Amino acid sequence: PEVPAAPVDPLAERPARPVGVVFGLGANVGGVVDSLRTAVQSLKAAEGIEVTQVAPLARTVAVVAEGADPQPDYLNTVVTAMTTLSPRELLEVCQSLEVAAGRVRTEPWGVRTLDVDLVEVEGVTSTDPALSLPHPRAAERAFVLVPWSQADPFAELAGHSVSELAENAPDRGGLRWLAFDWLESDALPDKPTGPYVEPPVEQDAAGAEPELVYDATRDESSVADSSLSADYAGGISEGSSAAAEPTASAQPFSDQAPVESSPFGQPSFDASNEANAWSGRVPQIDSPYQAAS
Repeated sequence: PEVPAAPVDPLAERPARPVGVVFGLGANVGGVVDSLRTAVQSLKAAEGIEVTQVAPLARTVAVVAEGADPQPDYLNTVVTAMTTLSPRELLEVCQSLEVAAGRVRTEPWGVRTLDVDLVEVEGVTSTDPALSLPHPRAAERAFVLVPWSQADPFAELAGHSVSELAENAPDRGGLRWLAFDWLESDALPDKPTGPYVEPPVEQDAAGAEPELVYDATRDESSVADSSLSADYAGGISEGSSAAAEPTASAQPFSDQAPVESSPFGQPSFDASNEANAWSGRVPQIDSPYQAAS
């Protein structure tokens, strides 16, 4: 009798051509900025991944389980890339970066030395518990949407404008500031803890002072409730327990104002350091993946 073919795992299939992928990175303990910079460099060096954009760095309120101790704020960013790897191979890359940064998973909303999530892989939809794509909570998370919309104002997530999703994200009031030159500038806190003091601004060659950081707490016209219904502000990893509803971590900040879109009219950082011909938009083709033969 004919032996039935083994089932094909679509998440293990490599694409027939390079496809777009979006990574979400975050951390709130240890050498946070260095950890994020190292992760970006590791993604650039990874075989089968070509980084195209690195988003601004966003400082966001930490979210903890009800009754848990407060945590430091998170620093988050988004990296877009083109890849020839399968979704499962991309997940392995994410996990290897976390391990290299000393990540230890002890609790669903615990502190993170580094969290790396797959937000979206072009052409892939998955409800696999180990890897849901697009990420089921990314469309509600300002710490993903706001940096991403800065890197690519025309980006879409599940058919919706990322910029519009960012404007309406329920946790938007928890965004402290955006740093636009964080890969190059050392004028940033190593740990995002305690009251934030704006770093000194270095003058460029022409004597003008570039705006490195937008401080969301400056606008006192409206103060938003920073309570979030999220797994945690620093990451949106798969398989998190939902046993307790997380709440915004108490921090010594007097104001938590929603971030307006107008101060973000800044050019995004081009990770290639060269002329980047890729527009940042990936054409949506029904099935870039080959069936296993």
